[in-house]
Amino acid sequence: MDYFGVRVARESGNWSDERANAEWLSMYQAYTTTILGTPYDVPLASDDLWTLPWPALKVLWYRKGELVNYLLDYQVGQVTEGTKSIEDVFRFLHDHVPNTESDRLDVDEFLWAYNLVTGHDFGSFFSAYITGTEPLPFVVVSDTLQIDDAALPDTPFIWQIYLPIVLRNH
Repeated sequence: MDYFGVRVARESGNWSDERANAEWLSMYQAYTTTILGTPYDVPLASDDLWTLPWPALKVLWYRKGELVNYLLDYQVGQVTEGTKSIEDVFRFLHDHVPNTESDRLDVDEFLWAYNLVTGHDFGSFFSAYITGTEPLPFVVVSDTLQIDDAALPDTPFIWQIYLPIVLRNH
């Protein structure tokens, strides 16, 4: 199951919080046993990704990748006080960035969209988990997967996005 599948199943009431947590735990256990600290622990945005054997690639892309989406959605909600989500970023990309089979988005375009939609700098986040291999900031407490807020990279407010607007209006 992917990030949005788990989220929608839980939010629609088709899955309990416990069932969704079991899915997240399964993804996290696959990531920690197959990828973390192994030669397969390569950045999600790496050319080396496609040289991995299928079992490792599957876990990296479909488990770690979904956990990173979980973290992104969480962090977007945190920095916008719940007014935005990962859906707003994807909606922005859909509405404003051309994307065809031959013209795929790159990491910098995704980062730009996260920064613009939230007004916060997600550069450290992307460097840690998308273009880097920092361990994902989760902890398991009483069989529940939780995000370790203290371990998340800073996503500071970006003044340069808003400063010209503020100056123009005064």
